[in-house]
Amino acid sequence: MSEQAAIKQIKNWVVNDYFTPNIKAEVILDALLTDYAAEIIKAQCGDKVGKNLHFVTKEMSVLDESKQDNTGAKIDYILSDSSCVYLVELKTTNGSIKPDQARNYLERCVEPKLAAGKSFGEVLGNKLLSIMAGERGEFKSIPIGKEGERDESTLENVFLGVFLHKSHQKDSIPYDGSLSYAENAKHLIKKKKWAVNEANHTRKYFYTMGQLLDEIHNHGALWKKELKLVYLTPCGSLPHESYLEYDRFYIHPDGRGSVALCASVPWLRTALPDDECAQLLADTIEAIYLPEVEEK
Repeated sequence: MSEQAAIKQIKNWVVNDYFTPNIKAEVILDALLTDYAAEIIKAQCGDKVGKNLHFVTKEMSVLDESKQDNTGAKIDYILSDSSCVYLVELKTTNGSIKPDQARNYLERCVEPKLAAGKSFGEVLGNKLLSIMAGERGEFKSIPIGKEGERDESTLENVFLGVFLHKSHQKDSIPYDGSLSYAENAKHLIKKKKWAVNEANHTRKYFYTMGQLLDEIHNHGALWKKELKLVYLTPCGSLPHESYLEYDRFYIHPDGRGSVALCASVPWLRTALPDDECAQLLADTIEAIYLPEVEEK
């Protein structure tokens, strides 16, 4: 099969799965969008986001003191620019936008007095540390200190501490300073079979920690950056009316309630004509959603 034929077949598989009941095609579309979500958001939101907006990681958990583990809300994409961190939710159907999700974001991620987002560290960093280390984490013997004293160095100390953890003494692999943090994490996850052993699935958050440390190394501090919220929806509908009361927290294009996947198709066609993956994404979105149907 030629490369072009393979790309066409992938598109057909994704589109067919989208129209097939009980298949979560959103997961596949999520993967195709990963490298382009930041550029699509910049194209539609203009100067509401920074010019250097870029991908950081995926599927991070939001801090919820009522939950003792990694259950609860997960963020589809984490993006960052020079001043803020963006929580990006992908919705492939309008029916999947639930009021309780909106309430959860406002309760967990917004500082009421400022009507603005809390910090990355307060909401996402602390949750990741609680999953990986401390009293409730997978590696309970690694100290994480008090919440108000944590920062980027805490993430790095826990990351390096996992490599030296007593549970790895028999079959440990050393941290390799010539590799990125994320690549080091991949090697340890593969060596320890954490990705294939369901009992250790939470330990895959070690890779997320590696991605965050690479972000900090390449782009600077994350811990105190203010959180913003963005939705990617089929046609740009408003996820929840209450979001409009938090214009410092909720970011959307002028004239639309959210960033529209449909509107990204012509941009992908013209801005990235030689990028085969971008054209695959455009073809897939077009086959699923266009021509756009006006909401009643």
